[in-house]
Amino acid sequence: GGGGGADMKKLQEQLDAWANKINNMDFQGIANELSEKANKIEFKMPTMGSVSGMRYYKGGFEEKMTRREAAMVLGIRESADMKRVKMAHRKILIANHPDKGGSPYMAAKINEVLR
Repeated sequence: GGGGGADMKKLQEQLDAWANKINNMDFQGIANELSEKANKIEFKMPTMGSVSGMRYYKGGFEEKMTRREAAMVLGIRESADMKRVKMAHRKILIANHPDKGGSPYMAAKINEVLR
């Protein structure tokens, strides 16, 4: 069949062009940018009584979650007992669950509260 060699040459040129693009990508820069953007993600926080009335905690998370930050994420006092922490955690996680359109990053940060 005619043209098979030309098709292979065109395909090889395309593969070479893609490989060149990949080799020139700044993966660390992309990772840093994604990390910065992930840190600025807002997530839904149910108010004390309902999940329908939402207010927002604007991220900016610490490397390791502090007790203060955990309380802010959950919308409770730092002195709250474990029962209250777990109830607030469940509400927040339901509102931000990846299966319901929430961010996997935010779900991980919310789960970090219990550690």
